[in-house]
Amino acid sequence: MKKCPNCNETDLIAQKISASVEVDACPKCGGVWFEKGEVGDFTNFAKDIPDIARLAKEAKASAKKCPQCLISMKEMKYTGSSQLMIDYCEACNGVWFDGGELGELKNIAGKLEDVKLRISREVWNLRFSLHQRSALTCPKCKEKTLHTFNTSEGVTVDLCDKCRGMWMDRGETARAAELETDFPDYRAVAQTAVLTSLVCPSCSNKLHTMKYSPKSDLMIEYCQKCGGMFLDAGEMAKVETISANAESAGKKLVRCLKQMHDEGYVKLM
Repeated sequence: MKKCPNCNETDLIAQKISASVEVDACPKCGGVWFEKGEVGDFTNFAKDIPDIARLAKEAKASAKKCPQCLISMKEMKYTGSSQLMIDYCEACNGVWFDGGELGELKNIAGKLEDVKLRISREVWNLRFSLHQRSALTCPKCKEKTLHTFNTSEGVTVDLCDKCRGMWMDRGETARAAELETDFPDYRAVAQTAVLTSLVCPSCSNKLHTMKYSPKSDLMIEYCQKCGGMFLDAGEMAKVETISANAESAGKKLVRCLKQMHDEGYVKLM
């Protein structure tokens, strides 16, 4: 008989929480034990813990022992953008939710906003933790004021402490703007590129200033060597607005669903 990780001596009892999922629950504290695969079945996510590969790196040792393996579990976030903490067993892949947290799990599973991977929103709304990497030199301020931060979804962004400009490595602008590539139409704007004296924070190559898209007046700094892009304060919002009209809604939806499937949030039929 499995014992409750919280109450220690209390036996867990089988409890049906949906038509297809039966868990082990503690009658005393209300905690719930999910065996491997059961959380995913309950939430209809592709994985029990979305984006577990990244979140596991931030896990800490838990005082609770696995009801099945009797070894110490790991305490970690359930999703990067939520504050729900769960206990995870690395041996059997079981997951423990404390009493009252089942409702929060349902809430997360039912809200698309909690699982959308949009750096453009996260970068302004989340508190960042300073990354181990040394500061880079801001092209505009010419000082080591670009600090690399990890968003809750595992994307790195370099923000300038002084001018609030943003350095995006190759591919990060595409992810932020929900496009296939960093530029909506690079061939059309490449001819507008003009060499500047600004230095790339990543490879020390000289940056070019150029239009971001053919139909906008937004000018950005771009490194033709490493593919990085520098955006002045507030320009990320302009990039997002431009991208909204750059692709069809259907094309964006297909790519978004694939990305969310890869992260473990949705199941593709």
